[in-house]
Amino acid sequence: MPAPLRRIACLGDLHAEDRRLEEALARIDRLGVDAILCVGDLVDGSGDADRAIALLAARGVTCVRGNHDRWLLAGLLRDLRGATQAILPATR
Repeated sequence: MPAPLRRIACLGDLHAEDRRLEEALARIDRLGVDAILCVGDLVDGSGDADRAIALLAARGVTCVRGNHDRWLLAGLLRDLRGATQAILPATR
């Protein structure tokens, strides 16, 4: 019987931020966790989604789909290019 998990890292809302994910995984590696879980939303961001997914796969991370992932697979992902820049003045 496998040993029980004691320390679990949980990631979510990555939105293709591969560079930030790489930094987070380096910190997680230093913590010596027993498992890493990802709760979805891997896509729909300004980074490299393929690289982010490859980083997770290389560590055997268990993932579930988030709403953005489901939208992408269903062909319903909205095009939000420029939305961040458009909303910035309203958040200052």
